[in-house]
Amino acid sequence: MGTKPPELPAPVVTITDPARPSAPADVLSAGHEKPPWRPRRPHYQAAGLLVAVIVAAVVPDAVVSSYASDRRAGVAADESVRVSLAAAGSGTAGGLPVLVSNDGRSPVTVLDVTVLAPGQQAQRVTRRQLSRGATAPGTLPDTMPCSEQLVAGPTSGLARVRVRTSTGHELVRQVVLDPTLWADLRGLAQVRCGYLPATRAFATTVAAVRSGGALELHLGVTNRGRLPLTVTSFGAQISGLLVSQPLPLLVPARSTKPVPLVLRVTINGCQDLAQFATTIPVELGVSVRLSDGSERGESVQLAETHPEVAEAIRGFIESRCSTP
Repeated sequence: MGTKPPELPAPVVTITDPARPSAPADVLSAGHEKPPWRPRRPHYQAAGLLVAVIVAAVVPDAVVSSYASDRRAGVAADESVRVSLAAAGSGTAGGLPVLVSNDGRSPVTVLDVTVLAPGQQAQRVTRRQLSRGATAPGTLPDTMPCSEQLVAGPTSGLARVRVRTSTGHELVRQVVLDPTLWADLRGLAQVRCGYLPATRAFATTVAAVRSGGALELHLGVTNRGRLPLTVTSFGAQISGLLVSQPLPLLVPARSTKPVPLVLRVTINGCQDLAQFATTIPVELGVSVRLSDGSERGESVQLAETHPEVAEAIRGFIESRCSTP
């Protein structure tokens, strides 16, 4: 038998309409069409990387701009914080009543107040949330430390006020104390500690006695303070009126036993005394001595604290200078 020849594929026959010619069929591509394109993992990774690059380039600028804007607003709000303190009445053993005011543009909560005195501690006041322009009462405790500085220290004071703002920031503001508030606060500590200025330490009794052609003022001086007290001068400041002054007179600290002082008043001439028929300006110069030897002096208006002195001098002038 002979070898059977291999079978060949049937030939592709294309019939073309002469009226509608078309391109010849691609014999090799017949039956082998490409599947539709679908993205794969590398494509997703590339797209994600592209998005990340864009976000990294754009978002930080927006975030920084927003943060900067918020920070500027916060700084402006903090800088606008203003508080003040003012006396609101007489002090007691419990402390000094004050008014705390919010003078700024934003609400604040007052946390504590520290009076700037040596050794002074923060004085916690009742926490007050103050809206813009609001005022609330409070009390400053009497906790100033006892020392000679209560007498020799400055006549004006400062306080440090700690507040919390509406943004949650804690700020400290230094406040110049009202002179009345400072004097009242220091006065409470002076009484509690015994470091009294001269006019508050000085106390006296007065008796007026006629002796011949003179008027004798018998004083019994005591010292309520814990610093030595000196009576330095007596001044009637009346021309024609002479006063013998056995001064200075030293009065020990905490002296409750009166130290006698006798002032002898005489008249040198009546021509200049008529103007003092209604007003008798009489004062004592007093001072306290500090541990360093220095003195802190003041004047006691004796005619005001003891009107009987003025009455006695006026009666003495009238009896000696009246026309018969």
